[in-house]
Amino acid sequence: MGGDTQWPPNEEQLSALAYRNYQHHETQNLAKVNLGASLTEYINNTQQYQRRVNKYAAEQLRLKKNNGIAVIYQFMFVDSWPSITWSVLDDSRNPKPAYFALKESFQPILGIASVNPDSSSKLINVSVINDSRDELSNVTLAVKCGDRTEDLSTCWREKE
Repeated sequence: MGGDTQWPPNEEQLSALAYRNYQHHETQNLAKVNLGASLTEYINNTQQYQRRVNKYAAEQLRLKKNNGIAVIYQFMFVDSWPSITWSVLDDSRNPKPAYFALKESFQPILGIASVNPDSSSKLINVSVINDSRDELSNVTLAVKCGDRTEDLSTCWREKE
């Protein structure tokens, strides 16, 4: 299925994509990834979803170190053929966005900020993981909240 000629995909195209390991049910019905207006947009949407999921999973597992978690590894690192999978490198070894999320999430010293799911709360949990062999001292951790427009209102929304 090349280009953006037919979108959304029809049953014949979905069958061809399934041969390449595409999981339509999981992507559309479980993850609810936006189809977008074109194949190009859909690829971007699925890869950004994969980036967020891998980043979150790696960070949450690292926070549980020595508390039931002894080791973590990346499932499906590279595709062995042109396919649609959870790998972070395609079959030509080109990195997908999730590769860079994992690279950041697996760095030895990592700060992780998480917002309390209760939208009325303005509390943020901040953790610093130090898997280096060096002791940290005289360090500063800066937490900046906002979206790409630097709009701080996206950090906390009042309950409606």
